[in-house]
Amino acid sequence: EKIMKKISITSNILKIIGITCMIFDHIGYYFFENIDIQVFYMFRIIGRIAMPIFTFLLVQGFFHTKNLKKYLLKIFGMAVFTQLILFILQFMFNRYTNLKYIDLVSCLNILFSFSLILLVLKSFSNLVKNKLNFILIIFIFLLYFFINFDYSFRVLILGICFYFCEMYKLRYKNEYIYKILIFISILLICIDKNILSYFSILSCIPIFLYNGKLGNKSKKLKNIFYLSFPINHIVIGLISIILNQVGEL
Repeated sequence: EKIMKKISITSNILKIIGITCMIFDHIGYYFFENIDIQVFYMFRIIGRIAMPIFTFLLVQGFFHTKNLKKYLLKIFGMAVFTQLILFILQFMFNRYTNLKYIDLVSCLNILFSFSLILLVLKSFSNLVKNKLNFILIIFIFLLYFFINFDYSFRVLILGICFYFCEMYKLRYKNEYIYKILIFISILLICIDKNILSYFSILSCIPIFLYNGKLGNKSKKLKNIFYLSFPINHIVIGLISIILNQVGEL
């Protein structure tokens, strides 16, 4: 615990850790046929750390943003942009490669779930004032039965759990219980047939080191963080297509 207090990281550092883990995950996915199976699993294991970190940061953003509407529109706009990129990449993979395992469009990307999480959290915070918000929450949950989202219900559940963890921390100021609740929240979404999912619990390490501070407030850095998700798909995806074309020559 003393070591944890000495070592602390800002949200910007936490974002960099999440982005790095995401890049490893996508390299493993896009280059499955080009890398050793053990390297593939190692990259995918590292990748399991990313989703809980980004979900945690999203909830932190909900509590700290000065303009929730602008924050939500940015996330949703990036979700739409990313989905268009994924459709284009899928077309290119189908057209120019024989990599049949690449499936980028069978579900909506995680940023759509992030947008819905923000709507649910906003509805929770207004539930006392307006009971109609409960209908919106139910509607959002029902969407997951009809639309295929990346990670399915797990992202939504995790976002809600993190919200109540934060509410507990704000009310009772108990860091120990707060961290236990964070751990349990992540453990809940690890329950899956895929053994790789259980490695998501490793995300607790950087999350517990978070000191609640933003760090560098550069707008350029902020925009890079927003664009990191679609850009890494573009770069890694195109490299995979090019290498596949070279390999067929």
